[in-house]
Amino acid sequence: MSWEMPLTDDERFLMEAFEANFERLREESGRSLAPFIKESARQQVLLYYRRLRELAAQVEETEVRLVLPEQTSPAGRQYTLEGVVDIVEDGSSTVMYDLKTYLDADAARDHVEPHYRQLNVYAHIWKGLRGRQLDKVAVIATRPTRPLYRALRAGEPAKIQAAMEAWAPVLEVPVDGNVVAEVMESFGRVVDLIEDRKFSPPSLEVLKASSRPDGKVPFAQDVCLNCDARFGCASYRQLVRAQSPGRADQALRDASADFGGDAEKQDWRDSGVTATARIDVEDEGTSA
Repeated sequence: MSWEMPLTDDERFLMEAFEANFERLREESGRSLAPFIKESARQQVLLYYRRLRELAAQVEETEVRLVLPEQTSPAGRQYTLEGVVDIVEDGSSTVMYDLKTYLDADAARDHVEPHYRQLNVYAHIWKGLRGRQLDKVAVIATRPTRPLYRALRAGEPAKIQAAMEAWAPVLEVPVDGNVVAEVMESFGRVVDLIEDRKFSPPSLEVLKASSRPDGKVPFAQDVCLNCDARFGCASYRQLVRAQSPGRADQALRDASADFGGDAEKQDWRDSGVTATARIDVEDEGTSA
């Protein structure tokens, strides 16, 4: 792609590891990705590494599993809370990072509350397990920002460089142990709702409103369009019908049949054929 600089040795190793990991997951799951989605993931990995190369080199522990067992929900149900984080130690301080691959930094700053609450629970678990304090906790939003995506599409090196420099993926959040009890109680209520089979969707008003404080993107566009269950959701179906008065039923059928443009549909078909063919070959080899 035109945005790419020549790969360094460590970047080449990173891309080889990406391909190897992709192939392993495809073999284990029997599923593949459409080429444009795989390329987007590859791009995100490389851009993230180029932007935070120095920080990546400082990571002492990756994918540290945090477990808080034997928690009790308001209804008396037992559950275990788990999380995975990265730890950076430089001798004088210890920092906990939580990577969010679906999130861009601008979106995280617009709506930091959920990450603040989650990371403070993780910090609480870490202190209990390790008996040590954390100096900082932070979110790393690895998804490139919209200005960076626009610059990449334009293919202009100067704009890409400016957007890369403006991209600040690390979002530090304050450590406050006072919120832990409240967060755990809230999480317990969610456990009870799941166990009681209560899955009420957001209201139509929520779908129409912005998904973030002071944001411009409606919840339906930001969240619902990424949800595979949206056509079974009464609120989403109501929204689609309300947006096309006079042809509500047809609008719902059109939305249900929208699988992207012709190129995207072909990419999905190709990925499915590739995965199926691979399974058939492996099964034949096994039976032989």
